[in-house]
Amino acid sequence: MEKISLDIFTLKLAIGTIWFVSIFMFTCGFYNIYPFVEELSKSSTWGIVVTIPTLIFSYCLGAIAVYLSNNLKYKSKKSFNSIDDFLFVAGLENEFITKRHEAMRNQHEFFTACIPTVIFLGISVIWASIRILKSGVFEGEKLVAIGLGVLTIISSIILFKMGKNQRNEIEYFMKELKK
Repeated sequence: MEKISLDIFTLKLAIGTIWFVSIFMFTCGFYNIYPFVEELSKSSTWGIVVTIPTLIFSYCLGAIAVYLSNNLKYKSKKSFNSIDDFLFVAGLENEFITKRHEAMRNQHEFFTACIPTVIFLGISVIWASIRILKSGVFEGEKLVAIGLGVLTIISSIILFKMGKNQRNEIEYFMKELKK
């Protein structure tokens, strides 16, 4: 069972919050509910009532996203076996090495889960800007929003490369430990 640390909690909360915002924006592309949410958010009672369930929902979304993205990525890959690595590191009984391995693994999970999250966020921004910002008055804002959405999707390539570099670092770390 995974020990809950602040890194693991914030990883899942961050990913889940981005998914929550993306889903909200995507939904707004169909139904413009911004005014409704803005009106509700003016009440301090509403803020108190919604904060904890929103955090829990965001954490659950993040946990699902991390689980699915890591499982989908590793189903086809035989070379990256984190369970064997974990057992080997645990057998060394060195707290520094164990914490370093855990930190690298958490960073890799984060990069892996960020890729589909960022792609969906970009799509949501583009979709909402096309559907909500009508031509004419908001044409400039619409183009900027679409540009930012495309830039967000392109940033997933950078995240992919960062995840690949992190994976290589973990593999090198384990190779050096096993010498």
